[in-house]
Order: sequence, then C-alpha cells, then structure tokens
Amino acid sequence: METRHEDRESEPRSNASGHVGETLARPNMRSRRPSAPGYVNRPCADWRYVLMFALLLIPFYPPTGFFNVLGLDYSSVLLGLQIFAAIVTLFLGAVRKRLDIFSGIALAIVAVMFLSTFLNEGFGRGWIYVQCFLDWMPLAVAVLIVGYARQRHMTDFLIALLAVTGFLSICNTVSILAFPDGFNFGGREPFNFFGHKNSSIDIVLPSIVCSLLLDRRKGRRLSARSVMFAAIGCVQFLVSYSATSVIAILFFFILLALCRLPRIASLVNGFSLLGGYAVTVVLLMVVKVQELFAPILVGVLGKTTTFTLRTFVWEGVLSMMAPGHLLLGYGASVRFALFFNDYLYNNAHNFFLHVLVSGGLIGVVLYCILILLAASKMVSARVGSTVVLSAFGCLLVVGLMESLITITWPLVLALGYYGVEGERYVAGHGDHGTVRN
Repeated sequence: METRHEDRESEPRSNASGHVGETLARPNMRSRRPSAPGYVNRPCADWRYVLMFALLLIPFYPPTGFFNVLGLDYSSVLLGLQIFAAIVTLFLGAVRKRLDIFSGIALAIVAVMFLSTFLNEGFGRGWIYVQCFLDWMPLAVAVLIVGYARQRHMTDFLIALLAVTGFLSICNTVSILAFPDGFNFGGREPFNFFGHKNSSIDIVLPSIVCSLLLDRRKGRRLSARSVMFAAIGCVQFLVSYSATSVIAILFFFILLALCRLPRIASLVNGFSLLGGYAVTVVLLMVVKVQELFAPILVGVLGKTTTFTLRTFVWEGVLSMMAPGHLLLGYGASVRFALFFNDYLYNNAHNFFLHVLVSGGLIGVVLYCILILLAASKMVSARVGSTVVLSAFGCLLVVGLMESLITITWPLVLALGYYGVEGERYVAGHGDHGTVRN
C-alpha cells in the first residue's frame, strides 16, 4: 500500500492551547517539539548583520545624561551619525527592498512634517529643520529597518536591538541606584544615565520584548535573561519614580498574562487596545474624569489632577488649531515654543495631540492608517504577536502623557505589522528550514 506524506507535512499543527502553530518550511520533514532530537535550540544569528543593525540603531538611543555629565558637545556628531544611519536604512529599505504600503505611509508622514515645517518657517531658523529630522526621521528608520529584516534577518535584528537597549538599561539602572536624585544641569529636571526618567521606558521595554521574542524562537517560555531585564526595568521605574512608566509596564505584564487565558485572549487585540486608548483620551480631555479620582492621583501616585501641568498644554494645543493650521499643523515650529499657563512646554505631552499640532489633520489621518495597519496584524492567537501586542498597549499608555517621538514606538508598530513569529531551524546535514510571516 502506498503511503503519502507530503500532505501531512504541509498542514499546520495545533499547539496545546488550540491555536494553529508554525510549520516547517522544509517538505517531507515532520514537525518536532523544541525538545525533540534534531531541533536546534538557538537563533542561528549572522553576526555580521547583528553588528550592522546595532550600528544603525545606536545613534537613535543616545545616553544624553551620560554625555552631559562628561560635558561633551555631542549634538553635531549625533546628528551626523543619525543622518548616515538614515541614509543607509533608506538604501536598505527603499532600494534593496521595495516599499510596501506600510513603509510608504511612514515616509509620507515624515514628508508631511517637513512640508508643514517649511510652510511655517520658510528659510528662517535652520535648527528647526534639524529638530524636525530628530523628531520624525526615527519613524521612517524604524519601519524601513524592520521591513528589511523581516524575511531573513529578524533574529539578527532582535539580538542587535536587545544588545543596544539591554546594555543601556543596565547602565541606567546602575546610574539610578548610585545617584537616585539624578544629575542636575542648569536648573533643568535631573537626568539619569540615559536621560530624563520618563525616557527609561524607551530602553526598558525593547530589552524585555526582544528577550522574550528570542526566548520564543528558542522554544523557551521564559529565560533568566528576560527575568533580569524585567527586574532591572522595574527597579528603574520604582527608584526614579515615573508614575506613567510604572503604570505602563504594569499594563504590559497584565496584557501578557491575559493573552494566556483562552477566553480573554480573544478579546485582546490591536483594535480593542486602540478603542480603550480612544475612550481614555475622551475621559481625560473632555469628561475630565481625573477630578473624580483625585484621592488616588494625589494620595497614592503623588500626582496632581493636572498630571504635572499636562492638562494646560492639552487645552492650549487644541486652541491653536485654527482653520489656517488645521490641515498641516505647525511642523516642528512649535517645539520648545508651547507657552501656556506661564509654563513653557517642549511638546504636546500626548501622542495624537503632538501629531495634530505638528502635521494637522493630514498627519493624524496618515498616522492613524499606519497604526490601524499594524493593529490589524496584532492578534493574541499568534504566539510571538502577544509580546508585541502587549508592548503596543504599554506604549499607548505612555502616549496618553508623552508624545512618543522616539524610535521605540515605531519599532513596536513595525514589529507588529511585519510579524515576529520568525524562523525555526532544523538540524540535518547542515541545512535548515525557515518559516516566514
């Protein structure tokens, strides 16, 4: 009797939770559990690409507090490195790989921000265009670099991002433990090794996410490395005490736990998190529900009902959106120039409000499309996606109080859109099979 194997090998197999798992791309080879003989439990990284990705990422994670302590004028060097990294990334993402709708929209957002800046500044202040580059080019770089890595080099990229952010997170923790009050520079708020205490989330979250994703690729649920990065991240937030970061990282861990519950996991996806974000924005800015929770905000979290004067800039930004600036906003012209209630703000302290005041309704619409595209791919039924989905929810919490104009936010969006289920490698005469999203 003839026995056929090829159809069985091409069918997806279900895991213990009932979700459809990954299949091996190599035909006529049975799916193996991570502990089975012949299954290689390592990422199989190409260290040349790991180094390349790390060098491209480093300029976008500058330890500003450390540079200020040394008294270094790093701005020109940092700008040059970021420009070089952006050019290389544009070559890799737009020339070596064809642009898709996601990367195209990311580039369109950056173009809108520069156009808006030009319409408001003309050929006036040159440093405004530098600020526009620093604020918005990380969006294009993040999307293009993940888009380039998605097919063959996602493991290499995750290792590189883990190395960069993990090292910075360790150094920042040492700095916070050694100098809990931070370093003071000219009357400004104290800085830690990496920068302001609110910026710590930009290195803590990627280090945890990348470590967890690499664990999944090696067939592990949780490694000592992931526990370590989670622990040192919590130490940073608790000692320096950033209420927003504490709530955000707690939400991250809660989402990870919820995604493991089959009945609840089906309700946790990118769209439900976006819906929750929208409702929260309305409650905070329109209903002003924070007045009802004054005892918790003031007594427990040690904050005010204005969220450290943020409500004033929210109201001020909305009042600035006159018909002449409604479509394209003000570009980078409003950076360090938002003066409300006798206080100078350097940004809108809310993600969508900052996009609105910078790029107008056109910028908001483009960014909404970008986020919706990423959210459509973030479903808790996919193993690796639960980690990115949780990071997405974490940064939405941060986006309630901050502008998210760093590279970490678009990196999470890009990982969500392009997928991180990744490659499984099989031992056998030196070759391997790869599964791609």
